[in-house]
Formats: sequence, structure tokens, C-alpha cells
Amino acid sequence: MMDVFLKWLLQPDNDDLYNRLLSLQPVPIDELHQRMSRADTAVCVIPKKALANILDRLGVTFSMGFTFGRQKARK
Repeated sequence: MMDVFLKWLLQPDNDDLYNRLLSLQPVPIDELHQRMSRADTAVCVIPKKALANILDRLGVTFSMGFTFGRQKARK
């Protein structure tokens, strides 16, 4: 999956994203996953959890969405 992601990332359409990653700016994982899901390559089927693992292995800083509010206590 990492090879598929890297091949997709190096496409000319993703120059802005690639430069953002090279400049060590955090990337919102939701935004990245949504962008990948619109691709017409195999990258569109990579689950968000696998994407997080790929980014982590590559040393890419990413941000996860925050959940606000209270959660119910488990019994």
C-alpha cells in the first residue's frame, strides 16, 4: 500500500501536497483521505487507518479530527 501511496503522491496533480509534506507542515488526515478517495488509481481504496500507518512509517506529520463533547461512561 505504501508503494501505491507514494506513486500517487508523485503525480503532477499532487505537487502542492508533495511540497507541503516536504516542508514538514502537518496534513489533516481527513482532507488527505478524501482527496485520495477521488483518485482513479488503487490509492482510492486505502482505508484511513492504513493511511495513518503509512504516514507514520514515512515520518509524515498529520493531524486527526477532534471530537468535542462528552462521551458516555462505560459500564
